[in-house]
Amino acid sequence: MIVLAATAVCATVIVKARSEFQMSSGQRQQMLAEIEELGRTNHSVQLEIKRLTNDSSTIELVARERLGMVMPSDVVVPIETVTSSTSSRTLPFVR
Repeated sequence: MIVLAATAVCATVIVKARSEFQMSSGQRQQMLAEIEELGRTNHSVQLEIKRLTNDSSTIELVARERLGMVMPSDVVVPIETVTSSTSSRTLPFVR
């Protein structure tokens, strides 16, 4: 009777340990995939930083598109929107 009870306890512990091991293995695989994805994202951000600090044409493009900046030689034509007469945009034309 004691041997049977000890065997049952050991079997329960082994089954639980295997279950936890499988769960932790799945979590490990998920974390490894996430680390790999973050590494790729980090690499692309590093490339963008390098371009934004070293490439003058990229710097100019970002200044024009994101910041709305224009060169002194550009001709800026304001455009009124159809939906709202109070808001207006500017559209640079480069000579």
